[in-house]
Amino acid sequence: MLFTFFQFCVIGTPGQRGPQVSLIVNGRLVELKTGECRESCRIAVTGNLFMDVQDASRVSFLDTLEGNYGESNCDKENLINGWRQSRMSILERADWVVPAYGPPFKVSLTFWLNSYSKYLRNSNIGMALASNYSHHISV
Repeated sequence: MLFTFFQFCVIGTPGQRGPQVSLIVNGRLVELKTGECRESCRIAVTGNLFMDVQDASRVSFLDTLEGNYGESNCDKENLINGWRQSRMSILERADWVVPAYGPPFKVSLTFWLNSYSKYLRNSNIGMALASNYSHHISV
């Protein structure tokens, strides 16, 4: 499998260390053996925003931080909510993710739903939405 790229953009994705960026490219997935274009897609190169495919579907170590925020200048709740928003933004925009470790993986709706529901449960905005619109969404 090979990714070829047409256009790209750099977006801010605050995470473990505060200010970070990810690269999103429009390209296509090409079969290495045949050279055939399998699909046009958006690929996100995220660094450690996603450690690997398993990390995309679970709560990360950021949820268990106890006072060690690295170089960030914010409290734990803001750090974690910023990290979740960054991950949700990537999952909404990308078809494929190139994580810090392991092979690229195809974005699954399950990844986004897991991140979104965790964000709703753990943020003031999410709690307000859940209480005001509980008949429209389930948290």
